[in-house]
Amino acid sequence: MKKIILFIFMTVLTSHIFSIFTTHTFNSARSIGIGKISILFENDIASGIENPALLPTLKDFQVSSMGNNYMNSLSLFQFDISSGISYNNFGFAGNLSLFFNNNYYSETVGGLYFGYGVNNKYFFGIGIKYLSYSILEYDFWGINFSKQSNITFGINLSFAYKLSDKVLMTFIINNINSPKIFNNNDFKYNLTPRYIIGTKYQSKFISSYYELQFRQNEFLYPTLDIKIGFEKDFFNNFLAIRTGVATEDSLKGFYLTFGTGINLKYNIKIDYGLIYSIDRIESSLLNHFLSVKYNLKL
Repeated sequence: MKKIILFIFMTVLTSHIFSIFTTHTFNSARSIGIGKISILFENDIASGIENPALLPTLKDFQVSSMGNNYMNSLSLFQFDISSGISYNNFGFAGNLSLFFNNNYYSETVGGLYFGYGVNNKYFFGIGIKYLSYSILEYDFWGINFSKQSNITFGINLSFAYKLSDKVLMTFIINNINSPKIFNNNDFKYNLTPRYIIGTKYQSKFISSYYELQFRQNEFLYPTLDIKIGFEKDFFNNFLAIRTGVATEDSLKGFYLTFGTGINLKYNIKIDYGLIYSIDRIESSLLNHFLSVKYNLKL
């Protein structure tokens, strides 16, 4: 009973506290610190949302909550909560994310995710996402406006192969169905599929992560994102130190990332991530991320 009460308390508490912190992203604060890589962490609910093939690796029922504030001219806020559990060779998870701007934009993203482990080496996953958004469009003089809204669905597929305890490889296709984005019932563009390849290597000294993403942007230009991250645990996994680099949109954006995490009593983990944007002058140079995760041992 105490564990159930603590679980409810942590869910409600983090839903309010972290709704005023950091940036518009689906990544957890842990992944932000490791070069914005989010698809290669076993026994991690946030990684399972991005890569449902890893959901069978969850060891406990997990809930993760994160809130972000993208401090630029858009003043974009985010709140995210995810939960998941595994049973035998199956993994299940749900996710809800809210993005909103006080004047212009609001977005709701929800999803259900399923994973299956054929054995301890081969894993498959699928995610079904729901997207609802609305945006206020002003005329040339900025006086009259109309509210445009749309609902669409996306499908993600993923595969993971655990070569050994040290090496994990994965392949993901996001938005395989190319969901359409509409504006006032007029077609604007498709969310083109995103192809992701990732590899993790864990040595006795440090864990290293590598990720490549290929996609076509809304203008149908091919883009390549490159991400590299490192993580080191100290004091019997009580403290983690992280760093990484990431490029986005064919090297047009370059980031340095840093992060840390601590494991507290009662299976609570708090992660902090920091992004330093070198050449994205339209946003703040530093963006902070904070998330909390709670494991409920059933």
